[in-house]
Amino acid sequence: MVSAVLANQQWLDRHFLPSWFLPHRWYVLIESSVRAVIVVVGLLLAFPGRARVGRLVASAGVPILFSALAAGLAFGAGELVLRRVHLRAAEWLAPR
Repeated sequence: MVSAVLANQQWLDRHFLPSWFLPHRWYVLIESSVRAVIVVVGLLLAFPGRARVGRLVASAGVPILFSALAAGLAFGAGELVLRRVHLRAAEWLAPR
């Protein structure tokens, strides 16, 4: 749920290159829909799925902890790279 809050429109526009085939408002609608789905999944994991997730973590705690740590470090490294590298569309590389 935190990722849905942190991934605001400014962050999404900075990290995802637009396709020139869709209008920007469609991208905003798609991104907003994905953020809503992330919130719903987070709520389902937090409340109805809490017991199941708890049993899973209790039975295989260390591998899940390492996997969560690896995912967090990967997101952090990706964020650092994307802040330093300014991506642009590659259509200008194609011969006319």
